[in-house]
Amino acid sequence: MNTVEYVLLAAAGLVVLSILWELITKIAVKATTLILNSVLGLAALYVLDQFLGFHIPIVLPTILICGLFGLPGVASLAILYFFGYI
Repeated sequence: MNTVEYVLLAAAGLVVLSILWELITKIAVKATTLILNSVLGLAALYVLDQFLGFHIPIVLPTILICGLFGLPGVASLAILYFFGYI
């Protein structure tokens, strides 16, 4: 292999590493957002339970709703509980 091939191979490697880095950071940001929404949602559910008497069960579907939709998800769960659907 000559020098030009090494340079092209190194450039291709840098492009691949750059693409992988972008994918990893996007996934990390999404995962962080999901975890933060879940924690805030569970905290909001706890506040609703302790101070307002909304006894919404903390199970997988409610955690997923809180994680995906955040505080609006908690609000929708509270409305569903208020009208007797949960």
